[in-house]
Amino acid sequence: MLCMGGFADGRVFEAQEGEAALEILRREKIDLIFLDINMPGLNGLGFLQKKVADAALAPIAVVAITASGAEENRVLLKPYCMAFVQKPFTPEELNSAVAGLPIWS
Repeated sequence: MLCMGGFADGRVFEAQEGEAALEILRREKIDLIFLDINMPGLNGLGFLQKKVADAALAPIAVVAITASGAEENRVLLKPYCMAFVQKPFTPEELNSAVAGLPIWS
């Protein structure tokens, strides 16, 4: 999906749950996080709270991937995320969510 969305030029790291994602962030240079809110273990909100508490990780942009009908999640997550994409999504929707982010300036 990332390749179809035009993100094939960079390195992609994948984590199955929040703690593993935090380990990757501390080890690698990451510009953008696509975060599925419904992860096992440390979920999306828990991950975001730990991320912003770490000064080195706090500035990394986050695009939240949410389930349909999860509007209450958006309200809760809005302070932590620069954009939202609702599942299921197309490559064009992913591009649209990311295109206007200030990280590309």
